[in-house]
Amino acid sequence: MKVLETSFLVDYLNEQSYTLDYLNANAEAEYAVPTIALYELYAGAIRSDATSETIATVAEALDWANSVAFTDSAAREAAMIRATLRDRGQPIPTPDMLNAGIARAVGGELIAIDEHFAQIPDFDFYNPRNI
Repeated sequence: MKVLETSFLVDYLNEQSYTLDYLNANAEAEYAVPTIALYELYAGAIRSDATSETIATVAEALDWANSVAFTDSAAREAAMIRATLRDRGQPIPTPDMLNAGIARAVGGELIAIDEHFAQIPDFDFYNPRNI
């Protein structure tokens, strides 16, 4: 499963060509969007000045992917990620830790642009913009 993180999805919604190239190259993959990422995207749509950006348009644009919830298992994984990174003096933003926890809990590969995900040990992360 490929878990699509907010940074990738923002670029997808802004029609960055590399996102479509990546999705087309992996057309057979199962895609999931963490509910934490959905929250971030919906919050951005609400605050946007563009009348074309609404919760409904974001939801419609991503209707091809399944949503994956922040579960107890994801909370445990995120807590372990947080502790490890803080012990190393390498904290990352809380929503990113939560999204990483979801990806790890479902055994998925996190697809994201933010390179700080590479700091997470034993974590399946891919940045398609670095192709």
